[in-house]
Order: sequence, then C-alpha cells, then structure tokens
Amino acid sequence: MFCRHANRGNLADTLGGDVWKRVAGVTRTPTPASVLPVTPKVPFTHRLRSALYLLSPRAHRDELQRIAAIRDDLALLRSHVAKMDADQSQLAMLVNHSLVDIGPGLAEVRRLRAEDRAEVTSLLALLRSETRLEPGPGEPLPSPTVEALDTAAFYEGFEARFRGSRESVREKLAMYVDDVAELRHGEAPLLDIGPGRCEWLELLKEHDIPAFGVDTNPRFVSTGQGLGLDVRLGDALAFIRGLRDGALGAITAFQVIEHIPGDALFDLAGQALRVLRPGGTLILETPNPLNLMVGSAQFWIDPSHIRPVHPQFLEYLCINRGFTDVQLRFAHPSDGRQFDVGSSGNHTSDELRRLAEALNHLLFDAMDYAVLAKAPPTHDVREVPTAVHEPATR
Repeated sequence: MFCRHANRGNLADTLGGDVWKRVAGVTRTPTPASVLPVTPKVPFTHRLRSALYLLSPRAHRDELQRIAAIRDDLALLRSHVAKMDADQSQLAMLVNHSLVDIGPGLAEVRRLRAEDRAEVTSLLALLRSETRLEPGPGEPLPSPTVEALDTAAFYEGFEARFRGSRESVREKLAMYVDDVAELRHGEAPLLDIGPGRCEWLELLKEHDIPAFGVDTNPRFVSTGQGLGLDVRLGDALAFIRGLRDGALGAITAFQVIEHIPGDALFDLAGQALRVLRPGGTLILETPNPLNLMVGSAQFWIDPSHIRPVHPQFLEYLCINRGFTDVQLRFAHPSDGRQFDVGSSGNHTSDELRRLAEALNHLLFDAMDYAVLAKAPPTHDVREVPTAVHEPATR
C-alpha cells in the first residue's frame, strides 16, 4: 500500500503538478452515471497511455499534419472552383461572340422569310380567286380581280406588321366595350365598318353583343368567317344606304375614316344617323394628327390613307348632322421617352419646363382619338350633301 502511494508520488514529480492533475482527473474524477455513456470498462493503463499521448510532441505533430492536409485540400478545391469560373466566363464570352456573329445571318433569314411569306400569300390569293365567299343577305358576290386579291393579301401582311399583334389591338379596343354594352342580348345589332382581322368583333361576341362586319378585303372576310364571325364582303357605305331607318343599334369604324374621301365621310355621318335607332351609338376612331409624330410621319406609312381627320372637324361634323352627346376621346399615348419636365424654380427653369411640357404634348400625346356620338331619341334625317365645297370666305 505504501509502495503504491510512493509510486504515484514519484510519477507526479516526474510529470509535473499540472500534468499529474490532468492525468488524475482522467483516473479519479467522479462523473455522474447519467452523463457517462454505456461503454465497456477500459483498463487504467490504456487510459493513461491515451492521456500521455495527447500531451506528447508526437500528437502535436500529427495534429499539425492533419491541419496542413486540410489546408492543402481547401487550396486544391479553390483552384478547381477558380478554373470552373474561368471556364464559365470563357464559355459565356464565346456564346456572346457567336450571337454577334450570327446576328446578321439571322436578320437575313428573317428578311428572306418575310419575302417568302409575302410571295406565298400572293400565290394563295390567286389560288383562292375562284373561292366563293359568303355574301350578305340578298347581295350578289362581286368577282374580285387578280390585282384586287394581290392588294388584299398585301394589306393583310401590312396590318400585321404596322397595326400590331391581335392581342395588342384587342387591348386597345377593349375600352369601347362599355360604350355599347347596352346592346347585349338586344335585337338591334352593331355594324363594324372595315373590321380587318376582326379583333373588335371577337370582343363583342365574347360579351354577348350582337354584331357583324362589312369589309372590302376578301382576305379579312375569309379570316372573320373562319373565326365563326358574321363578316360580309362589300362596300360598307353602300350597305348602309340599303338599310331601313333605325335598323342598327350602333356603328363603329376603327382606323377607317382616314381611308375615305371627304364626300363619303359626309355621307357616312348622315346615313349613320338615319339607320341608327333612337339613342344608338356611333364610334369613329382615327389617328390623332395633333400628335406631330403621328400626323407628320406615322400616318403616311399607309399609302391608302387619304388625309388626317382633325378632331374638331369630326366633332363638328357629327353635331352638324344631328347627333347628340358628342364627345372626343383621346387614347393610346406614345410609349416614347418624354422630356424631363423637372421642378419649378427660377425664370429660366420655368421656361424650360413649359417648353418640355409643350414638346411632350406635341410628340408623345395620344396617338389615336375617337368621336363618340348618340342618335337623338327622335330625329329627322337631314339631306346628305353630294359634294363638299370649300367655303367662299375664310
């Protein structure tokens, strides 16, 4: 017993006080049973060797070697990641260069595709020259010439290019649905003059508003009939002349009146008043010449445009023919970048601000406008003039 304690005392002197305390803690410090894991008993000598190893220089060197190995692995991983980033950047650069290189080729392909499509459209128009389109009730079907069919095919592609997509046109026309909603489930239908691709007639059908269209373009008539819509081939003004008084609930014409001469416009206004039932609605939309970008440039893209129609003239024409509740509605502002008006300040900045406001109004204001008018509850039809003369005095 004395020897065992003496040996422990010599061992404590050999390891030093602090080291012996740590070793003694491993061997003698009591630990609650709830904390100790359930493991098989380890001999005292084995635990002592493990504790001494942890305190030896060899253990320190082994730990340093493991840390160094981890650092090497991290460095290698970073190098791989950096290489992957460099490869990705190089690939992105190659893709961008390739896109730049093939850009002119794609543009040429699009140009050739457009030319091919125009040629195919013309050929299809010729092949359909003997196709009978459904005429209006009691109307003989005119025999279109090859030149007329070619023009019809041209304007079908022209409208797709410059008028916009069918979806965009539907969005523009949706604002007028409420103006004719009173016709829903009614007996008096709406006549749309020159329905084109029939976006407006589609909207009316979706809202249960009875409507039909009359168009001189057989391509558009065929398209509308293919959509299950009532579209008839013929001259709309001649068609209106053959209607009885009060036969229609509404008349609409979108982007049409700029295509007809002044005499015909006078006749259209008078005949529209006659065939509309009391309280019937007239809507005429046309490009806005007060927008200089429209009136001086965009309007003339279409060679079939005769002249811009000033909103004040169209408003007065409807009033003069006998319509009531005549109003102008400006719509579809330009999406061009406007001049920065800034804030008010000194005299110079106020002048520049007013100039910017004026330019924004002239260049970026509504691109279209419409006149909306109502047939009076009771009305006498005025005699429609056969010609329009310039006033003798100004």
